[in-house]
Amino acid sequence: MIFWVLKQIKKLLTQLNSTESPSVLAMGVVFGVLLGLPPFHFFYVFLVVLLMLILKVNIGFALISLPLFKALGVLLSLLAHQIGLFVLQELSFLKGLWTFLFNLPLIPYTGFNHTVTMGSYVLSAVLGPIVFFGTRRLIGVYRRTIKGRIERSKFMTVLKSSRYVGWIFRFLAE
Repeated sequence: MIFWVLKQIKKLLTQLNSTESPSVLAMGVVFGVLLGLPPFHFFYVFLVVLLMLILKVNIGFALISLPLFKALGVLLSLLAHQIGLFVLQELSFLKGLWTFLFNLPLIPYTGFNHTVTMGSYVLSAVLGPIVFFGTRRLIGVYRRTIKGRIERSKFMTVLKSSRYVGWIFRFLAE
């Protein structure tokens, strides 16, 4: 179990240090937001995962950020309920749209008519661009400044020269 966790961390650090575009990595985190904040509804998750497979998205970053945003979604559920209540009931000009969508064959399976779910969808839509640009900027800052310092640190030099650590990294690479 511990080797599996170490292997996953190594993969993520490899992706973070790779030449892959920061935008692709940031989109992975955005899909973590889209999957993590709303409550689970199979059809919605199916659509988001399908979109994730169609677009160029780093799935590893989506999966690693998913638990973080799932926990955040639980903490924000009261706010999501208030937002969903406002969007579904107070915005009377949208009632025709909600009725139309509810009468479509598959759309009701997204759970959009529940207040917490709708509020979470709205929060995801609002937080998505913020998370994208923030993550992309953080990855850029990491690659320009922090990555080089970590690679040149005494700790990494000792770690890379250790025979036992080399054995573990060879084991993890398999």
